[in-house]
Amino acid sequence: MNQAFFIRMWKVCFVAFALLFFFETTPPAFAASAPQPCAKPPNYYDASIVFSPPYDPNPTPKNNQLFCSTNYTSNSEPDIIYNCYETTSNILRCDHYLDPSNYYTCTYLGTGVNASGFYYGGYIYDNCTLSLPLPSVALTASVSSVTLGSSSTLTWSSSNATSCTASGAWSGSKALSGSETVTPSATGVFSYTLSCTGAGGTTAQSVSITVNSPPDTTSPSVPAGLTATAATSQINLTWTASTDNVGVTGYAVEQCIGTGCASFTQIGTSPVASYSNTGLTPSTAYSYRVRAYDAAGNFSGYSNTASATTTAAPDTIVPTAPFLSGTVISSSQINLFWIASTDSGGSGLQGYYVYRNGSLAATVSASAISYFDIGLSPSTVYSYYVVAFDGAGNQTQSNTISLTTLAPPDTAAPVFIQTSPSASLPSGTTSATLAGTTNEWATCKYATVAGRNFDTQMTAFATTGGATGTTHSQSFTGLTDGTLYTYYLKCRDAAGNTTGDITIMFAVASPAPDTVAPVFIQTSPSASLPSGTTSATLAGTTNEAAYCGYSAVPNTAFLSTALFATTGGTSHAQPLAGLANGVSYSYYVRCQDNPAGNVNTSDYIISFSVLTPPNALPVARFSVSPASGTAPLIVNVDGSSSADADGTIVSYRWNWGSASLPDVVGSATTASQTYAAGTYTITLQVVDNQGGSGTATQTVVVSSAVVAPPPPTAGICTAACATDADCAGTDVCNAAGFCEAAGAGGPGPVRDNGSASSLDGTIVSPPAGSFPFGTTSVTMGLTTDVNAACQYGKTADTAYGASGMSQFSTDGLTNHSVALTGLGGVATKIYNSTFYIRCRDAATGVLNTTDYPITFSIGGATLISGPDPYLCSVNQSFIRNNIPYLFDVCTPACVTNADCTAPTPTCDAVKKICVL
Repeated sequence: MNQAFFIRMWKVCFVAFALLFFFETTPPAFAASAPQPCAKPPNYYDASIVFSPPYDPNPTPKNNQLFCSTNYTSNSEPDIIYNCYETTSNILRCDHYLDPSNYYTCTYLGTGVNASGFYYGGYIYDNCTLSLPLPSVALTASVSSVTLGSSSTLTWSSSNATSCTASGAWSGSKALSGSETVTPSATGVFSYTLSCTGAGGTTAQSVSITVNSPPDTTSPSVPAGLTATAATSQINLTWTASTDNVGVTGYAVEQCIGTGCASFTQIGTSPVASYSNTGLTPSTAYSYRVRAYDAAGNFSGYSNTASATTTAAPDTIVPTAPFLSGTVISSSQINLFWIASTDSGGSGLQGYYVYRNGSLAATVSASAISYFDIGLSPSTVYSYYVVAFDGAGNQTQSNTISLTTLAPPDTAAPVFIQTSPSASLPSGTTSATLAGTTNEWATCKYATVAGRNFDTQMTAFATTGGATGTTHSQSFTGLTDGTLYTYYLKCRDAAGNTTGDITIMFAVASPAPDTVAPVFIQTSPSASLPSGTTSATLAGTTNEAAYCGYSAVPNTAFLSTALFATTGGTSHAQPLAGLANGVSYSYYVRCQDNPAGNVNTSDYIISFSVLTPPNALPVARFSVSPASGTAPLIVNVDGSSSADADGTIVSYRWNWGSASLPDVVGSATTASQTYAAGTYTITLQVVDNQGGSGTATQTVVVSSAVVAPPPPTAGICTAACATDADCAGTDVCNAAGFCEAAGAGGPGPVRDNGSASSLDGTIVSPPAGSFPFGTTSVTMGLTTDVNAACQYGKTADTAYGASGMSQFSTDGLTNHSVALTGLGGVATKIYNSTFYIRCRDAATGVLNTTDYPITFSIGGATLISGPDPYLCSVNQSFIRNNIPYLFDVCTPACVTNADCTAPTPTCDAVKKICVL
């Protein structure tokens, strides 16, 4: 339906709140004949959909509880119930329940009758029953609240009815329209109900009249005998109850602080003749007086004044915490020491509890500052803390320390395990390391003769003892081929235990004759040298002493090559000069070992090149004017500040940040674009004459007018009000003029009527709801009972003003709203979110520190093919007014307006379907 009609229906909703609520919660009952066979006119016919299998598997007639809408919207969600029935003209007709004079036609798309119909509002059902109009009833009272003995006039009218009957506070048959004056005979709330019956069923409407007693102007009697009884932080008051001609509602209690004080302030009320004043300061004088009041607001005179002084506070001050330290004495004793505690609470320090591994080990006097713990186990970790306590039982725990007792005495000599050298070393080995490890800290020595004295005749390993003391090594040089070496080792641990002789033997093998040419390994230069390099060093190593030569010609014999400037050993180098950018070089190396004379018979190739200097990429820069505004917004861009250090820019590409806006490519440095509402990222890409590119981005924000949400609702409607008396039960009238629960919200501004709505004003929640597929923008709103500033965020328990909280667009008064854009997608349940709201009183600055959540989701839709040329949107999860409906709407698919005809003549460019 169009937005104007929706707003008109909202007005009807608030005028006839009770009638709409009935229709929203209870589908109407129709006076109908039994389901007829679906034959041709004048009988009724089958409207089962021709798809197989049917989308509605339930064969039960739907009792005309169908929906239809005036036009197509994406995943149409009708907000008002319609009466759908079949006419003698073989069409489905939809009358609005509240306004039968307006109706909408849906063509039947079944076999035979009207099969060529162009558009239909396809809600699936199986059988047809005759639908008769439900009577409508309007009943009002001229005055809804009167004083006892006064009158009010009831006025009513009806349509589609044959008879009306009164019930409740009146009775009997009534005319189909008329008026009647009623005078209730007692105080209270009187309900008057009128039920009207017609061929389509029965409809009832009720009104209430509240009868009030005459005003009360008599004050209660003065309370007498006020007494005050004091404790440490509380004074209890009692007095003799007052009397009143109607009844005492309560007592106002006033307080004055200090001896002989005279300035009294009300601190509370009590419904009975007693009051407890808590949270008082010890040793302080307080005076009190009370007066009674009744329901009409009449106050009595003041009672006598009663005074009392609170008693002194008990000792609740804990001693200061002792600071604990300790020393390990042996494998069975640990001595503990601590800095003494002090106590200022009055009861005095009484002593200390000593805890070992969480259990009480000892209790010592207040004068003790140490404790010696004996009889402990060797090599064991013990945890200690000390607790100071005073005469009132207050306790304070020290820090916790952990100490480990010493290990038992060591009597075993260390064990040495050799790790090198191996028993046989290859020929040519001239050095070796005698090394090993011990199972404990030790100092190891060696000798070439067995049985030497450890202290005077043996040499210590170069690496032994030290911090860890378990790794030992000694290097030997001057080894010769074909020789056996024998060493005798002894090791001594920290306890003085010394091993006997440990024999280590190894031999160096005799050399074999050399028949292998040397192996050359390149070390420089690298394969690619930086541009600008003019010299390099041709270098490498050989696995033995050799002479190496090089040539620029492959397969050159060793004697014909040029010797490296540095050669003859195992390192070989030759400087090269005159290198140029972009040139590749290759050299061929051969070597002869010395003194065996073995020569390489194949080349070792060294290849490298000097790189060409790289292209300096261009730098993209541009300005945007304006960077923000209201749609439609013309944005101008200028990229003339872009630059290229080693060339020229030949191309400018402008990407506008929207798939619907094509890129602009060319040599021009300026361009412009017109934007609709949204946030866009503009990207400039520049390309230079060497193919290099650079990019830059800027953001443009285009806003549209925020559509304020419609009046707050509860379900579809909530009661409008001027005062609390207009609301039911204990509900109160809020600042927005709607009834809400008393005390709703938390401390600070009271938040209520949270809602999320389409930008056209269609309410979907409070406080949670679901929008149809295709929804990309939602207005979120709420009301407060006072002028306030409100913020919202996506994370629960986020403080007001913290990062992640955003301000409402419409804010500062009692109505708050913000447009949420960029929502939606293509998958089922594509968007599901909760926003958490906190508000601050604009006048007092008091914050409501509790979260007020508003939750909504955007459902996914599945497009299915209908009979050509229709597309059908199916939303299988949506339920409205407790009635599930499956088939939202079908409409012709299109590319241009030429594909569409009446009644949907326009092709939606985004949805690609025909619309009004």
